[in-house]
Amino acid sequence: MFDLITDEDGNVKGITMRAQWAAFFSTLQQIAFAGSRSGSTSARPAHTSSSALLRWKGMPYFDDQLGKQIFLQHASTNVWVTSDGTVV
Repeated sequence: MFDLITDEDGNVKGITMRAQWAAFFSTLQQIAFAGSRSGSTSARPAHTSSSALLRWKGMPYFDDQLGKQIFLQHASTNVWVTSDGTVV
């Protein structure tokens, strides 16, 4: 996961994260961010090819205009529902 940078005496001078682990943690961070978003109705996360991995069925979003938590009904659409299934 990490590579140690040492001097000629073996003393650690730095630590770097390997690229594949950095990419993994970056993806986790993006998913955590996507699961805690809030904003106006017009700012809801929309389906695009670049956002496809960051949307999932049941993904939460707090809609400030509605004043309630809503959930993505299907990852491939822009259909959002309340906890009782009402489309908003």
